[in-house]
Amino acid sequence: MPETYMFSPAAYGKLLLHAFKHPSQAVSGLLVGKVDAKVLYVHEAVPLFHTYSQLMPMLEVALKQVNAIFEKDGMFVLGLYSSSQPITDKATATPHSEKIVKRIADGSASTCAVLVQLVNSSFKPSCRDIALKIYSASDMTKAVSGSIKLGYLYDGLTTEIADKESVSERLCELLKQQKVDLVVDFESHLDNVKNDYMNPELSLLLSEGIVPSN
Repeated sequence: MPETYMFSPAAYGKLLLHAFKHPSQAVSGLLVGKVDAKVLYVHEAVPLFHTYSQLMPMLEVALKQVNAIFEKDGMFVLGLYSSSQPITDKATATPHSEKIVKRIADGSASTCAVLVQLVNSSFKPSCRDIALKIYSASDMTKAVSGSIKLGYLYDGLTTEIADKESVSERLCELLKQQKVDLVVDFESHLDNVKNDYMNPELSLLLSEGIVPSN
C-alpha cells in the first residue's frame, strides 16, 4: 500500500462541501487521480449521489463517464468517498460502500482501490482537521497506516501545501458565502443534464490562492 495519501485542495474541499450540502443524507462520490508504490494522489473528487446511493446501474454509468473524461490525462478512478447519515454519525464503512470499492478495484488500472470515509464527528466550522479515514479494498477492517496530506502533483512529483490552514480558511469562507449551493452531483446531473457534476467553478474557488511548499 502507498505510504502517503495526498488530496488536492479542490478534491478535499468538494467532498466535504458535498456532505455539508446534504447534512441529513449519506453522500458518495468518486476519487480520481494517480497512484504509484509510494503515493496515492487524488486530483479530483466527483460527487455522485445523495439519495440514490444503492443503485448500481447508475454507478456503472458514472464510472464509465468519469474514466472517459480523465483517461486522456493519465488518471483513473481510484476509489469511493462516502459519508454516514446523518452528518453527526461516526465514520463507519457500510457493506454497500465496500461492495462499490471492490467493484472499482476489479475494473481499475491499479490494484490499489480505496474507500475514503468522512469522519463526520470532525466536521466543525473551523474545518482544521483532515476529516478522513482511508480503507483499502484489500482490507476493510482497519484504516490504512499511511499519512494523509493536502497538496499537488506537478511533473510526476507531489508537493505538500505550504500553509495547511489556508485550505481550511478557504473552505470556511466558501461555507459562509453559501457556495455549498454550487455543488452538483451526478444525481442532479441526471435530473438536468445542464448541471455539470465536474464542478469546474468550485474547483477554481477551492484552489485559488492555495500554494504548495517551495
